[in-house]
Amino acid sequence: MSLSWESHHEITNLLLSVHRCFNSGDFDGMGDIFEHATLTTIYPWHPEKLVARGGPRIGEGYRRATRLYDGLPRVQYTLTNMLIDGDDAAGAATSWSQYFALFGDETTWNQPHGATPEHHDKPPIQIFVAGRYEDAFARIAGRWRFTSRTCHADFTGDRSVHLATDPLQDRLNTELESR
Repeated sequence: MSLSWESHHEITNLLLSVHRCFNSGDFDGMGDIFEHATLTTIYPWHPEKLVARGGPRIGEGYRRATRLYDGLPRVQYTLTNMLIDGDDAAGAATSWSQYFALFGDETTWNQPHGATPEHHDKPPIQIFVAGRYEDAFARIAGRWRFTSRTCHADFTGDRSVHLATDPLQDRLNTELESR
């Protein structure tokens, strides 16, 4: 079997809603989206996987880790190259996609820019992470829901403008303290 157009559309909207919520600082919305999910983040430069289960824990983890500027993350996550497959009759689907995120420094959101060349010590808009998602979905109570997301952070740059705390380091510190 395959996915109906309606299911494909609903899953596409669910995928895009993650970044809409993140970009606007709606971490409760992210918790709702991942209510039934396990989120695993894999960094190629670190042997530990970062795993969180359940929507409220995931939403709160994003809230705690994200640096806010006037209440907003000041980043733009973008999703691209989505491949979605599944089976309506079985109520199961998967997707593969790629993402990247831009950060704009304070000059990009609080002052006008014209056609005159500007000098910046470093680029005011930077890509700080790019990678891919592998997702699984199930139809729960008549709606498509995430059941898992594996985030491969294939390329990472300077994340200090984005992260208030490093979630991987926080978890390692917590584990060391509990020993």
